[in-house]
Amino acid sequence: MSSTQTIFVNTEANFGQGGGDQVNRFKIDFNTEPLNCQDDERIRINVSQFQMEKNWIDIYQDNQAFRLTISGATDFADTDQIFFIPANEISTQAQLARAFAERLESTLQSRFTGAGFISLTTFGQPDRSFVSGDINNNAQRLPNTTTNLGNTTMDFTLSVSGGGVFTGGTLTIQCLQLPASQQALANAGGLVVNNQAHLFNDSYILMGGLRIETYEEPAVSQSFRLVRGASTLRVRSFYPMNNHPHTLPYIYLRLDGVRNQATQNMIDSEDEHLHAMTYSTVIAKIPRVIDNAQQIEYKFDNNTTFHTISTDRHITSMIFSLCDHRGRPLPTFPATTDNLGGQTSSGNAFCNFTLNVEKVKIPFNPRRLDTPERKIPPPARPDLGFGLPNPTMPYK
Repeated sequence: MSSTQTIFVNTEANFGQGGGDQVNRFKIDFNTEPLNCQDDERIRINVSQFQMEKNWIDIYQDNQAFRLTISGATDFADTDQIFFIPANEISTQAQLARAFAERLESTLQSRFTGAGFISLTTFGQPDRSFVSGDINNNAQRLPNTTTNLGNTTMDFTLSVSGGGVFTGGTLTIQCLQLPASQQALANAGGLVVNNQAHLFNDSYILMGGLRIETYEEPAVSQSFRLVRGASTLRVRSFYPMNNHPHTLPYIYLRLDGVRNQATQNMIDSEDEHLHAMTYSTVIAKIPRVIDNAQQIEYKFDNNTTFHTISTDRHITSMIFSLCDHRGRPLPTFPATTDNLGGQTSSGNAFCNFTLNVEKVKIPFNPRRLDTPERKIPPPARPDLGFGLPNPTMPYK
């Protein structure tokens, strides 16, 4: 036996209360009509529909930070720094690889002390580039040619002209995913970062590199295959690049006060990949949807498979938030002096969804000790003598 209440939510227009916003913390008040249940009832919560436009950028500093170290090189100043691909919307693996190559080129140029200059001379793979064609009159995303399926590993070469050299000393590029203990070592070792998220990011996923989970000083491990010649530096990925040039195939809706389980690396962005089950407040996993015109949103409809149970007898409010696969806020545009609070407060980052709240009857079954019942024999009547009981005397 159950009763269901359907609640429609739209977080537009600064829906967040108590210091929240439209995405990172928004609150629904039930003060005028609180949700109540009896001792033999529980409140079951299910999100049956969700929709949110993808109007933020996919390539941002939390998912594409790289560590560059140079020590003792002939024509380069020593450095230990974090560099980034410029934040942008990128549609293909080839665009992503070229953006990485060009940023590496400019970063190396800034440390170059020799004669001449550095340039990107060869750019081979990945060659599976796509265009927004209209071959079938439906704006489908199609390969440039029917045979251009190609390879998705990264491979390019930088060259130095004018007499400079790449040789001497050491040069490393690392994709860092350092847990908390290793981040402390990085901070103590003098690696300068603007944000601790740069020490634990998804760059290895995007670029097909090796994940580095241990802070090294000096750095030795390489995330990419580097071949240094006198005038050339060839850079190749160990693995194919990510099939999609982003790391947000899903976003996650969380509800404070409910208990679910998830692997630790989903909840804690600084875990050590132990994959232990841990406490979670996620109540919905929303997929990324792209239509034929390449318009992107996060949505699902008619979800009936997942629900969570609240143990509260009285609910006067619910506090929600959205996050990525590591529990981090979505990469929306931050507040500046020009945009009056940022994309999640005064901008167009908001969501709408349908919440089903159901009272579910549960059988009332008080806890008992699971032990066999102790049997006590009745006491004997007083003896009248001769071994016979007195039938007129009560039992003692």
